[in-house]
Amino acid sequence: MAAPDHPSRGLTAVLTGASSDPNASLADMRGALALVKAQATRHGTVLDGLVDLTRIGLIGHSAGGGTILQVADDPQLGPQVDTYVSLASGQLGDAPLPDKPSLFMDGTDDHIVAPSVTRAAYAKAPAPKRLYEFAGAGHLAFADICEIGNGKGGVLGLAETFHITVPPSLQQLATDGCKAGQTPPPEVWPAVDDLVTAHLRAVWGIDRRPVGLDTLDAYGDLEIHAKADPPGAP
Repeated sequence: MAAPDHPSRGLTAVLTGASSDPNASLADMRGALALVKAQATRHGTVLDGLVDLTRIGLIGHSAGGGTILQVADDPQLGPQVDTYVSLASGQLGDAPLPDKPSLFMDGTDDHIVAPSVTRAAYAKAPAPKRLYEFAGAGHLAFADICEIGNGKGGVLGLAETFHITVPPSLQQLATDGCKAGQTPPPEVWPAVDDLVTAHLRAVWGIDRRPVGLDTLDAYGDLEIHAKADPPGAP
């Protein structure tokens, strides 16, 4: 798995108020894929013989979810992409969504990207597609930010300790999903890991029939709402 940094929207850019180039993230992804290909096809590199370049899936959370939709529809990268997984994210713009198998996930208590936004993107996406919604989960259910500084006031507590001023907009982003009454992210992670893995295995034909995509009673008291088009997708 390759996970490129996006400096144009990283923490430094946010805290300093640096402008964000809307096309920078797409360029980051192009560069990451080019680097992986170069390493995977060159003898003696760290990735030599370890990467299957015939299977490419994209996974993105929040703004990253918007980025992968751009990449999957990009004339340069899109034809290489088999599928995309969008986590707690909607669509950027009004262009048609990529005609590839897709998986969408959100939390029903997300106050950064409202569940209705994710649902709208899912509704617009071509079939085959799936949507999983985690009851009571917030925006950060798909990340580990809530666990950083746990017991010490979280990331905002750590920022205060080191005298870092956090803008109000970022304060909300840094805590949505971490609050009392919301489904704790660690309770969501096993289902996210399993369902994303099952989706990729099905798309790539590793499993002749999808395995685990419709078995949602294996995660304790976690309430998951699911949709699929067509039934049994991908």
